Amino acid sequence: MKYISLLQLNDSISRISSVNQFFGFTYLALKKADLPVGKTKEISVDATTKKFLSEYYKIDPRSDYYFRIFRYNNTEHMWLKPDYPGSGLQKLNTSTFKEAFIHEHKTKNWGWSENYVEFLETKLTNGQKVPAFDIAVWLFRNKAFDQDVTKSEIVDTFFSEFKITLEEREKLFSEAITSEILNVDGFQDTPVSWREIVEGIDPADDVKPSTGGILSLLSMDGIGPVKSLKIEPSNRLNIITGDNGLGKTFILETAWWALTGVWAGQEAYPDRKFKSPKISFNISGKYGGNVQTIKYSQENNEWSKPLKRSTISGLVVYGRVDGSFAIWDPAGSEKSSENKIAVFNKEQVWNGNNRNIEGLVRDWTKWQDKPEKYPFEIFERVVEKMSPPEMQTLKTGQPVRIWGDPREIPTLVHSYGDVPILHESAGVKRIITLAYLIVWVWNEHKILSEQYGKKLEKRMVIMVDELEAHLHPKWQRAILPALLDVAKILSSDLELQLIIATHSPLVLASAESIFDTNSDKLFHLETRDKGQISFEEIPFIKYGHINSWLESEVFGLKEARSNEASDIVKYAISLQKMRNVSKSEIERTTELLLNVLSTEDKFWNRWMFFAKKHGVSI
Repeated sequence: MKYISLLQLNDSISRISSVNQFFGFTYLALKKADLPVGKTKEISVDATTKKFLSEYYKIDPRSDYYFRIFRYNNTEHMWLKPDYPGSGLQKLNTSTFKEAFIHEHKTKNWGWSENYVEFLETKLTNGQKVPAFDIAVWLFRNKAFDQDVTKSEIVDTFFSEFKITLEEREKLFSEAITSEILNVDGFQDTPVSWREIVEGIDPADDVKPSTGGILSLLSMDGIGPVKSLKIEPSNRLNIITGDNGLGKTFILETAWWALTGVWAGQEAYPDRKFKSPKISFNISGKYGGNVQTIKYSQENNEWSKPLKRSTISGLVVYGRVDGSFAIWDPAGSEKSSENKIAVFNKEQVWNGNNRNIEGLVRDWTKWQDKPEKYPFEIFERVVEKMSPPEMQTLKTGQPVRIWGDPREIPTLVHSYGDVPILHESAGVKRIITLAYLIVWVWNEHKILSEQYGKKLEKRMVIMVDELEAHLHPKWQRAILPALLDVAKILSSDLELQLIIATHSPLVLASAESIFDTNSDKLFHLETRDKGQISFEEIPFIKYGHINSWLESEVFGLKEARSNEASDIVKYAISLQKMRNVSKSEIERTTELLLNVLSTEDKFWNRWMFFAKKHGVSI
């Protein structure tokens, strides 16, 4: 068996969009209901057309609206209200098309008039007959056909099922099949889904945005270092690499805006030389999502406002490069987005503000004092998970007072003693801060969800700029896998989308054991000819050794050595290619190599063989 393909469906919809909706609604509904000709029978036309529209045009399970494929008088209007059969369509039936019927006023007695076909012929749009094949494609989009079915047979099936007479076929319908789509492309193995039909179309007014969305598309034209950039993140791990100044932070800042609708910092402004700056994005949830595009008005010096979102993003935690954090929680009030979004600087993350966060220091001691009420156990487990295995696991100690501070200050246990967190290293503070914000967001989300009667989110997006900042190499090798495991500590059914920017080969190496090409992606920014910056997804290759990562296309070093050592090795290699080289030059170069290379450097084997061949001992 086979079904009408999406390609064929879209092609046919484009040709029947100019047909008057009466022919696709009332006419077919009453033909199917055996409305008599020249006499009447008792029938509710409103109920009959409503049932017909519900069967063939109510396609979105989230909505009571009807999908409008006939748009001859309004190309922008894509949905018909649920009351349309008894309002707009009824008016069309009893006014514009009343001469097609025999109808006793204020009764349910209806029938076709004797000359209804001739009358309907006068109502064809611009005299163009209804394309039978194309309307059949829409009506039979879920119908299974035999493998050897032809397009002509589909037309015959349409005429048969809707009891179309020979006169009607001749005067109202065109049996010519004008579609240029080949038979092999006109069918597929499964029915076209409603999501595919409405993709890129704003949902009906009664559709509430689905929740739990993640970023599935972000494209920018005319803004940022890359003039035209498109990223389609995977649903789990996304790593963005590239030199300084090429746009990694800009991508994360714009991704935050796409997820939340608010800029965490300075709003992005376009290149004035670019004619049509725009940003497109898609937030995908349970029912997919719709691509939305905003354009920049040079005249008004502002971005257009996005249309109604079909999907609201799940929880979002964004660790920014300056140490601040941006938070999004969709569980807040629907009346205002103010309590859904918060941006905390470093000082506020640690010491709180007067509005919506106590801060790490106060929350830690409060949670620790009443672990039965607050998520201290979860916080401890997250901190432990984010500790590098080669180093001492971070354990919480007892709070202490320190000179000049009236607060109880949390501590971490070290082999040399307990250290107040205010005195910890920058690396430890960064990890503790990230752990705290993740746990704090989840705890606040549970509280807000209960207050507003909402279900807990099952998706969280975590974005971190320069994940490796302040971290020891041992920590850089552990932090990425640890972050992916954190979600399961919060909730067994919480899924995480991670988008991180990094310069660290150790972070890339740490992904080798966890990277899944089905759910993870690697993206790279680089400068190409004429100073143009490119952005593309690249294959994730397991290089193993850190030096191999440094020499890969991701980092682009020709040699994993110091600049001076690289230059001397390069010169030594050039000597090896020369036909005649003096013994003194080889000796001089050997001294230079001894000054810059370790005794274990792999280049020595090659150089020692060359030097010995020319009578130089090393």
